[in-house]
Amino acid sequence: MDDILKRVCRGCINPGHLTKEEARSVFDYILKGEGDPIQISAFLTGMRMKGETQEELEGFYEATASRKREIGSKVENELDLGVNYDGKIKTPHILPSAIFIAMGCGVNLSSHGTEGVPAKFGPGFIKVLGKMINTEGSLFIKEGFRYADQKEFVPELYKLKEIRKKLGFRTFINVIEKLLNPFNADGIITSVAHNPYFEKVYNLLNKVGFRRITVVKGVEGGIEPYPDRKTTLLLDGEFTEIDPSSYGLISDLPKGNLSIEEQAKLNISIIKNENIAYKTWALLTSALILLASGKVSSIKEGVELSKDCLESGRAKECLERFASR
Repeated sequence: MDDILKRVCRGCINPGHLTKEEARSVFDYILKGEGDPIQISAFLTGMRMKGETQEELEGFYEATASRKREIGSKVENELDLGVNYDGKIKTPHILPSAIFIAMGCGVNLSSHGTEGVPAKFGPGFIKVLGKMINTEGSLFIKEGFRYADQKEFVPELYKLKEIRKKLGFRTFINVIEKLLNPFNADGIITSVAHNPYFEKVYNLLNKVGFRRITVVKGVEGGIEPYPDRKTTLLLDGEFTEIDPSSYGLISDLPKGNLSIEEQAKLNISIIKNENIAYKTWALLTSALILLASGKVSSIKEGVELSKDCLESGRAKECLERFASR
């Protein structure tokens, strides 16, 4: 560990990069609980300052994935929502209503996360979804949507959360944890906050063996596309853009730090087809999920299918069935 620290903590001028094998070995050492908090903090800080190479990310991911507990049986054609664990703080979550619209279109979804993660320390979408269906807990598995807290499927990584909270900044863990796919889904939609990570994340996921891969640079670095401007995404190796004006869905980006209860009411109003102001954003997000899942071949087709699902009441029926189980 001492040699590794000397190399990664040189700074940005002459960084000491690790091979994939070294990265896997040192993070495995940390996950075993064999590194003390000072060493771990120094390592995470050094990696943050120098930046991670493709090989390092792959090594860190492999060390973590080797400890993953798979939860439940495999569901064919399921899409993993690899969302940011640090949540949102500037805008409300629209993903919960988009999830029920997409489910109403026949898509199986799964996701995972945990609370209290830097740098935003914001609430995750699952808090809003849980309030919508009056369900709380770290694990729930229902037809059409499954969710697991990090402590349920990789507790060794979860134990590092206290150190991460004290450091207060993003680390490479923010990148790899949302790619862990505890339900073993066939496809994934995930996000990046910075352009250089598009190809790094895509290449890592391609090696892991996902059938379909979508990487988005959305609102607050998440998977929700911007309703007021173009959103860049990397879909199965090809860069493209989502332009809401092309589908008549352009609207202002909602802002404001709404409470979980307020966000739940907002999303329920969308599902009931009552909230016009936020409806376009939910439709755009659902269309992207449908495209990422392979249910449709274009955003335009996804928007049309999502509109039909919402206006016919199927999304509302889906929410009501989900809440009653």
